Amino acid sequence: HWAEAYIDFLAARGGVHGISSDAFAPGGSISRAQLVQMLYNLTGPAPGSAAQASGITAQAPGITAQAPGGDAAAGAAAGFEDANPAAWYADAVTWAKEAGLVLGEKTESGYAFRPNDGVTRQEIAAILERYAHIAKWPPYAEGAAGTATPAITSAVSPATPASTSAPGNASGATTPTGPVTSASGAATSPAPAPAFADGAGISPYASASVAYMQELGILSGVANPDGSFSFLPRQGATRAEAAKMLSMLVMKAFF
Repeated sequence: HWAEAYIDFLAARGGVHGISSDAFAPGGSISRAQLVQMLYNLTGPAPGSAAQASGITAQAPGITAQAPGGDAAAGAAAGFEDANPAAWYADAVTWAKEAGLVLGEKTESGYAFRPNDGVTRQEIAAILERYAHIAKWPPYAEGAAGTATPAITSAVSPATPASTSAPGNASGATTPTGPVTSASGAATSPAPAPAFADGAGISPYASASVAYMQELGILSGVANPDGSFSFLPRQGATRAEAAKMLSMLVMKAFF
């Protein structure tokens, strides 16, 4: 499969798991809950949670995820009325809400997360950009407005051995584009990427995230006959496509 190296790269670091012991389903659509779970797997569970008890690396102070239902309203995980606090994704969704990665959708009675809905390409771009800035991984040390963000201690680090080869050079790594903000605070952005042919269709909340991720080479579009590229912002993504974007995010930061 074209995404095998990306999937193996994340699997070696605990970021992804299959739908069974021997299947990843790369062509299957990725849900909102599955994407949040991938990010949570790379970061670490809440102290005292069942996931921590199972031996997964614990998260350090900064953003501390609650156990399922910790801030729940009406028995819903993370206060989302449609997120089951007993579901497999409950820890991850609660953590993501507390971290500011997901905001939910306003309803008449509160907020909904839509855990089983497919996640669109523009939603992935927005969530990954928030995650990278909050984690303070280089080259994502500051948010778009330069505001301070709490730290996430991740299980992924420069010292993590590349036990599985990933796309890039012979060492299994790609070369980072360089920091967006230097130690002195000076902006050092990568070269601007060409605008997507369908850029006007990107929602305002995601437009800056899409542009930022594109400039760093973390996401790309679909080639058109005229040589331009389209992003297809409202189209769903596959599990393989999400694994590639998340792998690129990690590799740009540490390798």
